[in-house]
Amino acid sequence: MSRIGAVALYEIVALDQLDEAACIQWVVDRRERLDALGLPSIVVREIREKVLARAVLKEE
Repeated sequence: MSRIGAVALYEIVALDQLDEAACIQWVVDRRERLDALGLPSIVVREIREKVLARAVLKEE
């Protein structure tokens, strides 16, 4: 992810103790509600293209 996207997501998650896998899981668990989290649409698009796409590929 871009630095801007990572910082924007961090401000929403606000859980310092999460490792990378836990952060990805946090996003996956909320994938249907990303538009309602108050993130800029460009960040939501980046999350869907980069984070969720990889998470789906790893599940398969």
